Amino acid sequence: MVPLERLSSNIFQELFKMSEEEFGLSSDGQFTMPCDAASMEYIISLIFGHIAKT
Repeated sequence: MVPLERLSSNIFQELFKMSEEEFGLSSDGQFTMPCDAASMEYIISLIFGHIAKT
């Protein structure tokens, strides 16, 4: 789960745009992210600052 305030980050905005382009808009409120689980875990770690910046 990702807190709502984190969804406004640039990376999530880009993922939402890519998802809409690839899969279209869902009428049931769910959406598919255009990446695999490992990539999503990495993105979430980046957003929450768990990965050191080099």
